[in-house]
Amino acid sequence: MIAKACQLLLLFLGIAVVVVTVETVALDEAMGVTTVAESGAQLKGSQLVTFCISLVATFVSAVQAFYNPVRRWQQVRDATSEMQSIIWQYRTRTGPFKQGAGDSPSVSTQALAEGVRRCNDAIMLSADVQETGFYQFYSSSVFKHGQRAPPPGKGKEPVDRPVQEAGSVDYTDPEAPSVQILNCADYHFAPVYPDEYVRLRILGMLRFYRTRLPRYARGKTAGQWTIMFGSVTGTLVAYLGFAPRVAIISSFTASVSAWMEFQSTAQKISRYNATILALKNLVLWWDSLNQVDKGSPVNIDKLVQMGESLLNEERGAWMSSGASKDEEDDATDKTAKDKGEDKKPKAE
Repeated sequence: MIAKACQLLLLFLGIAVVVVTVETVALDEAMGVTTVAESGAQLKGSQLVTFCISLVATFVSAVQAFYNPVRRWQQVRDATSEMQSIIWQYRTRTGPFKQGAGDSPSVSTQALAEGVRRCNDAIMLSADVQETGFYQFYSSSVFKHGQRAPPPGKGKEPVDRPVQEAGSVDYTDPEAPSVQILNCADYHFAPVYPDEYVRLRILGMLRFYRTRLPRYARGKTAGQWTIMFGSVTGTLVAYLGFAPRVAIISSFTASVSAWMEFQSTAQKISRYNATILALKNLVLWWDSLNQVDKGSPVNIDKLVQMGESLLNEERGAWMSSGASKDEEDDATDKTAKDKGEDKKPKAE
């Protein structure tokens, strides 16, 4: 939220600077001249507004640099998604949590503890958590699953929920008829059978992607239409003899394009469509098996590992898109620095 608010504010301030520059004469006539009490310096209205805009933009940029919200949010969300994947594999006893006939029950628990420690280390190393209050006490409203009570005197006691409200399990999909008859509640820690995994995990993520896909598609369409309409409007305004106002229209369309790039709207739509198709194919493969094949440990392990792999690939693509932008910025800064050093006179 902080990252989006700061980005929107910076784009708005950029448009405001262009408006002030174009309407300098009108602004000076409307605001007059402001005299500084101590120094006696006189500032025109456009100069005063430009100074205020620059001051606000500098403050917003400082807030972004201090909190580093985009990168911190990506790293914490990546660790959270990895933790969810580990928990689902543990609940289905697949992947690294498989138990052989002679294995101790503590083998899976030890593997889960190792996965949790790995996620904790990733958060500490990549998200600057060492300098924040990340591990402070939180109120019970932060913990959505209610597995444990908060420390004494910290937060409210969790409220016991009835079985039918234990989890959001209203995931239906006409393309997966075999799992619709299940009446399973998600307690977020109990072991699950393969069909329960399909219903709670696969269909749940399909619902997540499908509910977001129309919103991003509408945003992309609206942004593209805005850019095209701005181009036509700029040409018409210039033809009518208001050429200086074209800069305002161009700055607005450029801001829309920058916001779409910041949101990675096109990349999200492509990733979501690819993931939806892959998950649908996975559910289709599982529905094609008979009951005997569905009880095979090999097929169960294949189902869970393929499902988690598809979800992890989508998350990895999302992370790599943000990392590639950072690498491009670093490369640009390095190139500018190298050019500056080349221009310096060499000592003989």
